[in-house]
Amino acid sequence: MAFALTKQEQSDRNAAVERLRNAQASMDDARGAAEAVIADAINVFNDAVEFYNIAVDDAAMFQDALAARLEDELDTRSETWRDSEKGADAQAFLDEWQGLEFVALDLHHDIVMDAPEPEHAEALEQAPTRMENA
Repeated sequence: MAFALTKQEQSDRNAAVERLRNAQASMDDARGAAEAVIADAINVFNDAVEFYNIAVDDAAMFQDALAARLEDELDTRSETWRDSEKGADAQAFLDEWQGLEFVALDLHHDIVMDAPEPEHAEALEQAPTRMENA
């Protein structure tokens, strides 16, 4: 008996390759559908992030206006008052408000579905069908 695939084994191999290719196509379709759903979800999330960033901008404008008013009020006080305990407390209060940071959030652009491309069909198809030098 030769070290080679019989006609039936070659037929079975070809059928297995076909099943693998069909399963790969199905998986590729599923990945495409999942990526579309993910893209839609990212858009919904980014809309919420943009809405949140508007609130962050509003908070930053409030903080800036309040800090400016407090600084103006502090500037109207005498140097003696500013050097007093109340002045130091007022400066610390102002410093806290000036130290707040309101940074907008970044938008998300994509989530990659990191799925390797299976090579099972190619491996099976390229496997030798007979021993060399047979």
